[in-house]
Amino acid sequence: MDIRTASMVDVFNEFLKGIDCLNAAKLRQPVLVLIYSTIDAAGFLDRPEGTPEVKKEHFVSWADTYLVSSSDLGCTALELYGARCGMVHSFSAHSGLSKKGKVRTIGYAYGAASQGDLKSVFQMTGRTDIAPVQVESLIARLRNGLDTWLRDLDKDEARLKRVLLHSEQHFMQIPLLPGK
Repeated sequence: MDIRTASMVDVFNEFLKGIDCLNAAKLRQPVLVLIYSTIDAAGFLDRPEGTPEVKKEHFVSWADTYLVSSSDLGCTALELYGARCGMVHSFSAHSGLSKKGKVRTIGYAYGAASQGDLKSVFQMTGRTDIAPVQVESLIARLRNGLDTWLRDLDKDEARLKRVLLHSEQHFMQIPLLPGK
């Protein structure tokens, strides 16, 4: 693994450690902001060549491929994007997409509470406008999704090259040599 790839992996590992720390401390909104920012960063890196900035479709495509398609997360990739917009921009469950009725808002279960528990509460109260998501399951899907994404990049040299080119815009940590 070259230094650019290793640096990119280190950045994502730091974000995952931060997510774990925030979740362990029961800092509910900050953990969601960091989860959504991590998905954003992966979508940013994996965007098509010649696209100067990340767009909704990059987040949705990455989330659909690496988080939603292989699991019963309880929501769609577009609903994750709507939740990201609300949480990152206003610390809210609501976004422009949810206000327009294009996506459900996401309700979160934490710890021992399951997605099924939350779904039952929503059903009893007649709330069909809320998607139930278990946060620890989302974190596990993110961790697995990043691992799968990195393995996919290893199999596709052109895609890895594009991602590494985009990663040059990321914050990079370069270890100092001993004695320097």
